[in-house]
Order: sequence, then C-alpha cells, then structure tokens
Amino acid sequence: MNRTSNIIIALLVAATLLCGGLDYYLFSRVNALKKAAGSQADLADLKKRIADAEKHRLELEAELAALRQAPGSPDGSDQGPPGGPGQGRGNFMQNFATLMQNPDAQKLEPRAISS
Repeated sequence: MNRTSNIIIALLVAATLLCGGLDYYLFSRVNALKKAAGSQADLADLKKRIADAEKHRLELEAELAALRQAPGSPDGSDQGPPGGPGQGRGNFMQNFATLMQNPDAQKLEPRAISS
C-alpha cells in the first residue's frame, strides 16, 4: 500500500465516524423534540382536566346553594317544615326529648351491635 491509499482510508474512517456522530446528535435532538411535544400534549390534557374539575366544583356549589335555600333544608336549624307524614317532622330535639320521656322507651335496654 502506498501513502495515498493510507490517506484515503484514514479520510473514509474519519468521515464514517463524523457521520455516525452527526447521526447520533440528530437522533437525540429529534427524541428531545418528541418528548417536549409529548409534554405539551400532557400539559394541555392536564389543563383540560383542571378546567373540567373547576366547572364541576362550580356546579356542585350552585347545587349546594340551591339546597340550602330550599324549605326544610339542613341549614343548621333543627326546625323543619311543619306537616304530616312525608312532609317533615318538626323540631328534632323536641321530638327526641318527648320520646325519651315515654315510659315504654325508658324500659328499652341498649344492646351492643355484634359484627
């Protein structure tokens, strides 16, 4: 082999290594861009889920406010709407005290709930 063929072989080896390094660099950049694009999609999905959760929270708050304004709602007072069966039963504490004064209720013995 002469000197010219050695130089050509060395240049081919160097070009091969250079192309391999360039290929590796470009491949890693493409993967980084794909990962970033996936992160953006995940971020958009999370933002959508947060918006849906916020909308659901507002709907629940509106429903709760409507229930609190309804007659006979559990708004902290013991007084329910007056009426007969199925329409509320009045003041719970007063009814319970009346029940506890009943001699038949006083005869009842508490029993443990077996599991």
